[in-house]
Amino acid sequence: MSAFAVGLITIIYARMGKWPRDFTYDLSNAFAHYGIISADSLDPASLALRFLLPGATLVLLALVWERNNSRSLGLSRPYFGDLLLALSAWLFYQIVFRFIFFHLFSSRTQAGPVDSALFSLPSGWFITLMVLDIAYEEVATRAYVIERVISFTGSSILAGTASLVLSIGMHIPGRDIWQAFHRIPMMSLLTALYVWRRSILPCTLTHLLINVGVYVLLLHFPWLLLWVFHPLPASVLFVVSIVLWACVHSIEQRSGSNGPMVREGLQP
Repeated sequence: MSAFAVGLITIIYARMGKWPRDFTYDLSNAFAHYGIISADSLDPASLALRFLLPGATLVLLALVWERNNSRSLGLSRPYFGDLLLALSAWLFYQIVFRFIFFHLFSSRTQAGPVDSALFSLPSGWFITLMVLDIAYEEVATRAYVIERVISFTGSSILAGTASLVLSIGMHIPGRDIWQAFHRIPMMSLLTALYVWRRSILPCTLTHLLINVGVYVLLLHFPWLLLWVFHPLPASVLFVVSIVLWACVHSIEQRSGSNGPMVREGLQP
C-alpha cells in the first residue's frame, strides 16, 4: 500500500508540481550544454523527460519495491486481436462520441495552449512526445491505478472510477473546463477498455488512433475520411471489425494458449 501511495504522489506531482518542471528543464539545459541535444530542443526535451522519469519511477516501484511482474503495469503478450479491438474502439468513438457529443459542444472545445504548442512542434518531436504522452498516460493513470485498486478492493468499478477521476484531473492543467470536459468520453472509453481487457496495448493503440488517426488519413488516405466521418460507412466498418475480432479471439482460444483475456493478479 505504501508503494502505491508513493506511485500516486509521483503521478500527480510530476504533472502538477513546479519542481519536476524546473528539474527536467535544468536537465535539458545540461544535455544542450554537452551537445546531446540542440538549444532549440530544450522545451520538447524537458517535456519528454517529464514522461520518461516518472514512468521509470513507476516501473521501479512495481518491479523492485512491490516485486510484481510486468502484468502489474498492463504489459501482456502481444495479441493480433488487440489491433482489431483498438480499431473497433476507435470507430465506436467516432460514431457515438464524435458524431453526437462533439457536434453539440464543438464551439466550446477548441484546442488549449498545451495542445496547440504540441501541434506546433517539428514532426519528429511531435511524434515522439505524442507516443510518450500516450504510453505514460496508459501506464500511469490506467494500468498502474486500476491493477492496484482491484488488488486492494476486488472492485473493477471502483478501480475504473479512481482511474477516470485521476485522468480527468491530469488533463485540467493548461486547459479550461470545456477543453478538459470534452476529453471525458475518450477517457471513459479507454478506462472501460482497460478494465475489460487488462492490457495497455489495445488502449494505447486506441488512444493513438483517437489523437492522430484523422490527421494520418487526411495526409495519406483522404479517400478513407468519408468512411470514418459518415455514420453509415463508419457503422459498417465497426461491425466488420467486431466480427473480425470475434473470429481472431475464437481462433486464439482454440489454439490452446492462455488466451488474451487471462490475467495474473498482483503479487501479495
